[in-house]
Amino acid sequence: MSTGLTTSYSWPFSIYRGFWRAIDWIFPPTCAGCGAMGFRFCPNCEAQVVRLNQDRVCHCCGTPLLNSGNTYCSQCQNTPLALNGIRSWAIYQGPLRKAIQSLKYHRNLGLGDHFTPDLLHTFLPQHWNIDLIIPVPLSPARQRQRGYNQASVLAAPLALALHKPLVSRGLKKCRETPSQVGQSASERWKNVQGAFESDPRRVSGYNILLVDDVFTTGATLNACAEALLDAGASAVYGLTLARAISHADDQL
Repeated sequence: MSTGLTTSYSWPFSIYRGFWRAIDWIFPPTCAGCGAMGFRFCPNCEAQVVRLNQDRVCHCCGTPLLNSGNTYCSQCQNTPLALNGIRSWAIYQGPLRKAIQSLKYHRNLGLGDHFTPDLLHTFLPQHWNIDLIIPVPLSPARQRQRGYNQASVLAAPLALALHKPLVSRGLKKCRETPSQVGQSASERWKNVQGAFESDPRRVSGYNILLVDDVFTTGATLNACAEALLDAGASAVYGLTLARAISHADDQL
């Protein structure tokens, strides 16, 4: 696959996309953002997505920066994350928020295919040299309850498009944690501390791309990166579909 921005996809990914086109033809979808017939995510909802300007974000955590002359946000200047870099496609609000919730809680698996080009257009300009892709894992209990991992639904087609191995077993959640929803930033960081472990046989010496649906405080991605680095990973990057923006963040 070309390293530039392109609409030409690898043949495995083209087959994957063709499969979902066939599914849509047999079972016409409804828009995950507004319910419009015939779309997984309709043009009107697409138009409402607030995409992040990748030229005006912190080089480490991807926080939007007010001053375009800055390279890093104040948080990363003082306490950088364990990751080499994180990028997100758009802000977690409006129709995109509804779509991610539909993917996460209502088995809207076709959204993984739909949003892969957006993840690609966020990832490719970074020129990160990665060897393999790992989705942020759920705990075994949560995985059984839900029946799938939404991060894997996003990571699998991305791996096909990039010709990179998807190594789901390279990282696991080793203890159950309370839901992060509604927790403060400090509670989130404490909640996931030491909650992940990695298999050195699968990750040692590799540059890894972690994929998740939403970046909120960075606590989960950071805990995953720490586990991977402890297992010998050379570098860890993060890519998410959306990023939650708090009042503490710099404004766009």
